[in-house]
Amino acid sequence: MPEPLLQFDHVTKEFDLNKNWFGKPSNAFRAVNEVTWQVEQGAALGIVGESGCGKSTMARMAVGLELPTSGEVRFAGKTLGQWLKEDAILLRQSVQMVFQDPSASLNPRQRIREILELQLQRLTDFRAEQRTQRMEEVLEQVQLPSATLERYPHEFSGGQAQRISIARALISKPKLLLLDEPVSALDVSVQAQILLLLEEMRKELGVTYVFISHDLAVVEQLCPNVLVMYAGSIVESGPTRQLFEHRRHPYTDLLIKSVPVPGKSLELKSEEKADLENQGGCTFRNRCPKANQQCSRVPNLREVRGSIGGHECACHYPLSEAA
Repeated sequence: MPEPLLQFDHVTKEFDLNKNWFGKPSNAFRAVNEVTWQVEQGAALGIVGESGCGKSTMARMAVGLELPTSGEVRFAGKTLGQWLKEDAILLRQSVQMVFQDPSASLNPRQRIREILELQLQRLTDFRAEQRTQRMEEVLEQVQLPSATLERYPHEFSGGQAQRISIARALISKPKLLLLDEPVSALDVSVQAQILLLLEEMRKELGVTYVFISHDLAVVEQLCPNVLVMYAGSIVESGPTRQLFEHRRHPYTDLLIKSVPVPGKSLELKSEEKADLENQGGCTFRNRCPKANQQCSRVPNLREVRGSIGGHECACHYPLSEAA
């Protein structure tokens, strides 16, 4: 087995929502709950689930923008705490993130040259001529002309702006790229172009992807393996095609049935969000059509009997049926 590049080991992340008169936390929200997973060098892992399920919080922990409340996040064998203490610059070089809205992540007052050069100045010791060479090289990789450097973000379409965001993330030659809803703000035809570009770059450059999305069709196209999250926990995981065709968790089934056409995203209705609160036992039981007395106990993530390639599910019902 190859050594995992990124590894989450029983990671929990809590946020303090309120404080009492003495400034101490009085109410904590658990955004990520005891998750364990890993991704190997050169692989592409998809993470899907509704808004508020903890996907983006995990991404922020993976790049060091947040630290876990408990458990460990490891990159290349070292914990995030070790990286931030010993070599934060190398961590920033090696792990980069692409956000959902390129227009919001690119400074409108700076030319693309200034945006890319600032990234190189922060993360490398390149001289001026080396920086120019690297900027032109990375623009070629994302299929944009070198003349792009002299223009401003507002002069580009959404797809072109997202290519620039990808170029900025790639400019330090990272080993790991976190992609947080990178195509959801784009129309379907542009989505297809960006996804094809990402797949080509993964094969050419060997970059590892963690791809976060609401859109199951997008994840199925790009990622051989997928995690399904609900209320901060992983409820099902495994090879993407097998999981989608032979899903075992009722929530995964709900996700797939709620997205009948490619490009349609799933959003949780506001009146349903109260059901995300853990009342004890399985977090999905208030919405599950198959809930029974067993669901008062928290189900463990276990391999589905007869599955191929590590298909796991955290549900009492399908595991007992498969037995």
